[in-house]
Amino acid sequence: MASLQDQEAKPPTDMANVTPMGSTSTQTRQIIDAVTASVADIGKEVREIRNYRYTDLLLHIGAFAGGIILVVTLILNIYSKLDDRIQALSATAIRSDQKLEDLLSRIPPAQTVIPRKP
Repeated sequence: MASLQDQEAKPPTDMANVTPMGSTSTQTRQIIDAVTASVADIGKEVREIRNYRYTDLLLHIGAFAGGIILVVTLILNIYSKLDDRIQALSATAIRSDQKLEDLLSRIPPAQTVIPRKP
């Protein structure tokens, strides 16, 4: 095992072989950085769309369901009013029928004349 003094005295020998960056590699690196930033922005937008996709769908379904409930409520309201009027007319018609039957019972039957031979 080497002492601490031996390790500090020598320069490190295990270094990566890095080539110097030329103008082409610098330009490529700048393009890659710009594309990476754009892709990151697109990724954020996609995540945001994924987070709110069901909210929009639920909004449309809720509006549709609310419209159906409104239409059904209006139809039931109109039907109840119409049913009340039909019952009132029915009671009036029954009274009219009863009055006609009473009138017919008071009128004596018409006598038919039997034709005679001359």
